[in-house]
Amino acid sequence: MDLLQPNPPLDLEDPDLKLRTAGSIPPPARFGASARVTESLISPSARIDGEVYRSVISPGVVIEPGAVVRESIIQHRMRHPLRRRHRPLHLPLDKEVTVGAGCIIGTGDPNIPNFERPDIVNTGISIIGKRATIPPGLRIGRNVVVGPGVHEELADRDELESGASVHPTHIPLHLFV
Repeated sequence: MDLLQPNPPLDLEDPDLKLRTAGSIPPPARFGASARVTESLISPSARIDGEVYRSVISPGVVIEPGAVVRESIIQHRMRHPLRRRHRPLHLPLDKEVTVGAGCIIGTGDPNIPNFERPDIVNTGISIIGKRATIPPGLRIGRNVVVGPGVHEELADRDELESGASVHPTHIPLHLFV
């Protein structure tokens, strides 16, 4: 998030900075007619049709029309797009996360620390783990941890209150690949 400052501590455009990357050149980011992006870093192959404010969007992420992403870090290749009416706020979404329609992430009291890890999850940021599935309409508070691979554990819930944690009932081996 420090790279979003007007004069970031690391100037990615500095010609003397030797950034080395591997792999082929991905297609450019694509911005639709309804896209609105402010103070953000958008990676190649992302598709933006919604609104993105002060966020970092990784390669392959899709933000659909009507979705609002604010002060968030969205990791690589979300398997399904962030759908209409999302309002992720202050959160990192790990790789290949599925977020259902109508979810609101980052609501509630930012002063309630995570009950399991108050030492590190206490600044209002909720964390959604790798390959987790967030069902449609779920409201997620602040300082919430949704562990990697969580799926059916959230199926019958309407809300995760600030400070909550949810872990998978079993951890599939593919999450470690």
